[in-house]
Amino acid sequence: MNGKFQFWYDKNYPKLIEDEEMLEQKYNYIEYNPVRKQYVHNPEDWRWSSACKTPTKIQLSYL
Repeated sequence: MNGKFQFWYDKNYPKLIEDEEMLEQKYNYIEYNPVRKQYVHNPEDWRWSSACKTPTKIQLSYL
């Protein structure tokens, strides 16, 4: 080895979120990553997630 150590990749740059589709992809990645890693069963179960605070499209009807 040449004695140099590189911690970060050269091409790890932030990307501008340019449309709704990309925003949704990033949001889903963040929310569902703990589920994919099998840390929890549901996104809202992750302690540090905002999923439990996100409004849903589910409407409750009272009997």
